[in-house]
Amino acid sequence: AAGFRFPRALSMTITTLQTLQMFIGVVITFLVLYLKMQGNIVQQSYENLGLTFAIYALLAILFTTFFNDSYGGEKQKKAKDCNGTVPCLLEARDREYYYIPYEYGSLVGPEKWWNSYDKEPLFEFISDVWHHSIWVAILYCLGVHALQRFMENRQPFVLMRPLILWNAALAIFSMIGFARLGEEFIFVLRTRSLLDSISYSFDPHQPATFWGLCFAVSKLFELVDTLFVVLRKKNLIFLHWFHHAAVVVYCAHSSVEIVAATRWFMVMNYGVHSAMYSYYAITAAGHRLPRALSMTITTLQTTQMFIGVAITFIVLYLKLQGNIVQQSFENLGLTFAIYALLAVLFTSFFNKSYIDEAGK
Repeated sequence: AAGFRFPRALSMTITTLQTLQMFIGVVITFLVLYLKMQGNIVQQSYENLGLTFAIYALLAILFTTFFNDSYGGEKQKKAKDCNGTVPCLLEARDREYYYIPYEYGSLVGPEKWWNSYDKEPLFEFISDVWHHSIWVAILYCLGVHALQRFMENRQPFVLMRPLILWNAALAIFSMIGFARLGEEFIFVLRTRSLLDSISYSFDPHQPATFWGLCFAVSKLFELVDTLFVVLRKKNLIFLHWFHHAAVVVYCAHSSVEIVAATRWFMVMNYGVHSAMYSYYAITAAGHRLPRALSMTITTLQTTQMFIGVAITFIVLYLKLQGNIVQQSFENLGLTFAIYALLAVLFTSFFNKSYIDEAGK
């Protein structure tokens, strides 16, 4: 500020120390998580641990990005035209979308409409309104806790039949989405490399993108899950309402970019939700299922989060190498923060639900 000029190496050293600080923070949270799961006394709650992990993980990505942009130099990126090679390139609304072309063998139901629909106005609409999802998430969190207070001195609702129908409907929807997205997912893994599957997105003209948008919209409908929990006066844990709120914002932001890595995230989530909502529908009808089944579902949910964290590391590496990846650094940071926090919270939930209880 006084006008003195210092060697570039000094600023690079300071930025390196800042970046290193963030990665050390991430490592320490893993050590604390390990100690807590071993039953050791650690003066840090799981909630604070999850928050610490999410913040340090996000800052580690952002500082690494800043270092690369400031000191790494410019990297040349070469895009290919859509001439039968991969990736294809679609330019719209000052954005570039890189995708893997795939034509479905048959179209089912609304997919026929999607195939002939002019999609550009829809993508423009999503780009204009995605930020409203933040207000939806905030109002959802406030509304849930306000409803809890309203129900404090009131009798719980039974809602058995609506709950069965609701869970059954979401289970069927998830199964269809899993099958339709799974077709494109298997094609990509069979014909392209693993790195291509997280670098280049869906063909925007094909049903995969339609089911991707259905997935994003379904996260709004899934907020009703919380309504059933509160009206029936069941235990509402932080993991439940935070998970719903965070996913609404993430899906809206990812829909604008048509993020390539969501190919993995959505197939995993559709598959897990197929089992989870089927389980909920059956238990809501009064049937008791083996404890091992609920443990398996929770294990799948937890594994899904750790896979999400691993994919963000791979994407970060690819982007820092100068490769074309259909995902911005902003979305990558958001992805990492949410998956890292959810990985910690689901691990904590699994530990409390199945390990701690088994020891009692």
